[in-house]
Amino acid sequence: MSRTLCPILKSVFIVVAALLAPMSASADGLKDNDPKTVRRIPEPGVAVPEDRAASMRTALTQLQEKIAAIKAGQDVKATALLSDVM
Repeated sequence: MSRTLCPILKSVFIVVAALLAPMSASADGLKDNDPKTVRRIPEPGVAVPEDRAASMRTALTQLQEKIAAIKAGQDVKATALLSDVM
């Protein structure tokens, strides 16, 4: 009898362990999504070299000009696709 009972007990133990394992995982629940307590990644204040920042500002200005030109233009297809990149 013990030889037939042992595999059944092992199976039951494995199933119970598999069902209980996720319960041990902890999360903050509703607090996890509170913007006041969420840990920022990366933390604010990451230094960006001035030449790199200037380059990004220039590229941003060029992109804004291109978007404005598309909005003002008559190309219906480009205007329709603009919402995909905004």
